Amino acid sequence: MKINDYHGFKLRNQYEILFIVIISFFLRAYGLNFGLPFAESRPDETIAMHNALRYGTGDFNPHNFHWPSLFSYLLFILYGIYITLSFLFGHFSSWERVIREITLNPGNFLLISRLVSVICSSISVYLIYKIGECFYKNRLAGIIAAIFLGLTYLDVRNSHFGTPDSLMALLVMSTVYFICRTYNNPTSRNYICTGIACGLAVSAKYNAVFLAVPLIIMQYLICKKNQTGYFTKNIFFLGSVTLIAFTLGTPFWIMDFPSFFSDVTFEIRHLINGHEGIVLGRGWWYHLKFSLWHGMGPVLLALSLAGLIRLFLQDVKKSLLVFSFPLVYYVFFGYGYTVFVRHMLPILPFTALSAALLVTSLFEKHRFLIIILVGLTVLFPLGNAIQFDNIISKKDNRVVAAQWIEKNIPIGSSIGFAGSKYSRIKLSAGYRLSQIYESLARQEAAISEDQPIYLIVEKSPLLFYSYIPDNLNNIIKEKYRILKVFAVGSGNKSIYDQQDAFYIPYAGFFKIIRPGPDILIYIRK
Repeated sequence: MKINDYHGFKLRNQYEILFIVIISFFLRAYGLNFGLPFAESRPDETIAMHNALRYGTGDFNPHNFHWPSLFSYLLFILYGIYITLSFLFGHFSSWERVIREITLNPGNFLLISRLVSVICSSISVYLIYKIGECFYKNRLAGIIAAIFLGLTYLDVRNSHFGTPDSLMALLVMSTVYFICRTYNNPTSRNYICTGIACGLAVSAKYNAVFLAVPLIIMQYLICKKNQTGYFTKNIFFLGSVTLIAFTLGTPFWIMDFPSFFSDVTFEIRHLINGHEGIVLGRGWWYHLKFSLWHGMGPVLLALSLAGLIRLFLQDVKKSLLVFSFPLVYYVFFGYGYTVFVRHMLPILPFTALSAALLVTSLFEKHRFLIIILVGLTVLFPLGNAIQFDNIISKKDNRVVAAQWIEKNIPIGSSIGFAGSKYSRIKLSAGYRLSQIYESLARQEAAISEDQPIYLIVEKSPLLFYSYIPDNLNNIIKEKYRILKVFAVGSGNKSIYDQQDAFYIPYAGFFKIIRPGPDILIYIRK
């Protein structure tokens, strides 16, 4: 008797998948308040937050379309619920209190957006199980895929961030799930559900536009199986509902089309040409050797690639339905020089599924061997996930430095800053802060002319964001002496995502004690 035919296994699976989802949730929720009250600890989080809060003025046009607006609209609704409940339970007594919290310490709003990502990612763990169970008729593979995805470090890492990536990944998985259902049972209802999921996925992030490929393949295979024409009533439903769902999530793509077109084409050029002049190589090789190698672990990555080859050799049609999206997605994002590790988030569920199907096919009658192999596979990514959670739960170095400054440097003192905007220390009102410039050359001129009493300098392995030119270093050496150093550790073997201003290693967490850059505080001689 096959494992999947064992009648007692189904009941246990319900408890097993629930346990896996709960573990996945806590791995993603642990340390969710990282960086706070420093709002820029995770770049890009404040973009969606500020858009959502601005909708409260009655202007629902985001006025920038680098991201679609579904995520910020969702945050607007959740923020409205939070503010309403806060008034009811006395947390807010007036709108002035609301504005004060938004301006001075928006931590609760960021926590809401981060929690959305945690929930979306946890549901994705359940969805990959359902695809394995329902489409491949393999409950055990579904369970193992859920384990792989739930414990994959890159997915755990990115699920801490209040950005639209996890929402988009969930909606991509929902679309693929409905594609599988529609292929098996091509009813108008399934077509409509597929279109809704697809439109919302693209409205969460444009990356999901490559879902068009499995949709086209699905319709072709259905028509070939049923010997009907391609342009049926259902394909009309699918296209119409997809467009309507996208428009509901991002309505101003029509009403403000010039801005929409300009921002979308900018994002395409940005992806192809690279980020801030930081050249790490094309994504095809970089994501394989860096993003996925460290984010998944070598064993899971190897199993997923081998499993993908096996699946296509075994059943091309079914494999195209499920895996055409991640393949086309990887080819497109691999072409460019902008290689944020988060770009690989949508393909992780598919790698988990292909690896799980390979494991169950090789050791179907040897459950003990399956347990050993699954354990060995998740050892590396789970270890990274736990280390990441441990570091991110510690107080951010920028917060530590700010607290020391407010305790030891008198109010009214002049303080200058040299470094990236992402490492700025947020201080209480009363300090005379030198003008913060985006250009390092202008920072140098400002520090030379203003000569503040105190100077804050950041250092980190992020070479672009922590770069201080020689002329500025000479000014510091000539006119300042070190007063206090706040170091995050001595992780010489730490590996960072160099294009992303996120001051936590991507791998190599040894001897890193807290998030953030090193902060050096100087005093004028």
